[in-house]
Amino acid sequence: MVQRAVKRIEWTDANGTCRSAEVSDLVPPIVEAIGIDATAELLLSVGGSQVYISVRSNGGLVEQAIGEAAANALGRALGYGSLRLPTARPFLAKVLRGRGLGTAEIARTLHTSDTSVRGYLRDKVTVSGYGKSSAGKRKQSRSA
Repeated sequence: MVQRAVKRIEWTDANGTCRSAEVSDLVPPIVEAIGIDATAELLLSVGGSQVYISVRSNGGLVEQAIGEAAANALGRALGYGSLRLPTARPFLAKVLRGRGLGTAEIARTLHTSDTSVRGYLRDKVTVSGYGKSSAGKRKQSRSA
């Protein structure tokens, strides 16, 4: 498995709230090319899968997810070729919260549990999706 670098991105949502999330190094160039909202739509639609990025409109999955103009901008920024998009659930949870969605609705949208969403929103979960367990701390405190 290839280990990707992690970067923190920051944005201001529609309500004026400053938000940030740790994401794989693939996400920031996408955000730069098409913006937060189109990035979120792209990752919600095809995140976790391999897609073909084209420099011209081709009617593919990317264009269906974000429209022709954004797909072309993405192709110009990244070049063409196949790319496996991350799921970026912590990032998406924060974008969806900024849109006013509640925890349960975010969980249903991301196909995960409400507990995971709460962790994403508190930055308690790593980019890979596996949280920092406190179970070891509980065991240590009991034996002490």
